[in-house]
Amino acid sequence: PGGPDGTDPDMVIQAKQPSAEWSAQLAALAAAARADYVLRISLGAAEYYPRNRSGLSLRKAVDLGTGNTVAVGWLRSLSEPVAVVHLVGVLLSRDGRVLRAGAEGIVMRQAGFFDRSITLAGSRVSLSPPQASLNESDLASLLASYHREDLPDQPLAWEVALRNLVHQLLGRRPSP
Repeated sequence: PGGPDGTDPDMVIQAKQPSAEWSAQLAALAAAARADYVLRISLGAAEYYPRNRSGLSLRKAVDLGTGNTVAVGWLRSLSEPVAVVHLVGVLLSRDGRVLRAGAEGIVMRQAGFFDRSITLAGSRVSLSPPQASLNESDLASLLASYHREDLPDQPLAWEVALRNLVHQLLGRRPSP
């Protein structure tokens, strides 16, 4: 149970080798900064799949990242992803080889039944998945207001995700 093909879809990041031109530019920038490695982090959106929390339980959750699991409604299908805003990072050698890659989710959007588009065609009714879209202003507002309430002092979720991602990419354990 999980992805549309019935597999358990763990997060997979595909890292392609950069062009020779890009690698040369990166090498020049790294040399100018006297850096042996380059850390590249970007903000993006993705779909994460819910999982059963334990055994035959009806309790379902989405693993957003390190120590960040969010419950979803028991009616949600395990084969229907949720929209997630996340950070994706790669640690590159100065010649552009990918050494490590990772991602940390920040916040997810749980669309309800009434967020779907309903199409009537003759005697058939079809439901299409909700379309999640955020403009820059909405995203900035979301990032500035979403806190990790499960942590002491309730830090901003993006700060926790960034700290965890950087620690993972550098091969360090996150500080508590």
